[in-house]
Amino acid sequence: MLRKGEIQMKERKEFIEAQYLEELKGATVDNLKKVSYHGLVIFIRLYVRASSAIKGWWDNLKNQIKNLYKKNSKGLPEEKQEINKFLKMIGDYKRKVREIKHRIRREEEKNL
Repeated sequence: MLRKGEIQMKERKEFIEAQYLEELKGATVDNLKKVSYHGLVIFIRLYVRASSAIKGWWDNLKNQIKNLYKKNSKGLPEEKQEINKFLKMIGDYKRKVREIKHRIRREEEKNL
């Protein structure tokens, strides 16, 4: 534009700056979206790994506590005690008596 013999390019300069700013704004928004997406993915990965590690640590701790609880006063793991032979004989005797009673009842029902 010509005004009083001077060429003014002010509007054109503003247009170029405005166009540059719009491009810069678009690129910034796109980059922010990418960065936020990658940040979210990293956060989820860390969450899953941390929860898995904590679960493994917790299971290990529970097992250690159970092992400490099972140890007897000598510090050795407690072994299963054998069933007393006398009590085992009595249990077998009761089982045999019960079987005989059932046989007698079945025979009586058949005879009736």
